[in-house]
Amino acid sequence: MPGGKALKAFKGAAAKLGIKKLEKQLLKQAQKKAKQLKKAQKAIDVKFLDKKELARRLNVDLEKVHKAKRKILNEFSEALNKRGIKNPDICVDKAGNIVLRHPHTKETILTQVPLSTFAE
Repeated sequence: MPGGKALKAFKGAAAKLGIKKLEKQLLKQAQKKAKQLKKAQKAIDVKFLDKKELARRLNVDLEKVHKAKRKILNEFSEALNKRGIKNPDICVDKAGNIVLRHPHTKETILTQVPLSTFAE
């Protein structure tokens, strides 16, 4: 049989090359999906709530806003820790649900929980 060891080496290299090509293709697809997800997250129509607005919507005094915010963040601590977000902005979507947003990257966590749930 012609080739023997050389043929085996060639087939092995060809298989490795096929795997590398497949890995590159999968990586490219994953990067494309991640980019689409980031665009979608940025496109979500959310309204940032400053201290005054948050106090008004939660029906608390300005001095108690941080305590109320801490209550909200504790509720979603697992999701925040998973994504490495330490002090997110609190926003609301059009339906009034809480959206937690990273202050720098603008990555969002959609909670589907109404802000009014935490009102006093």
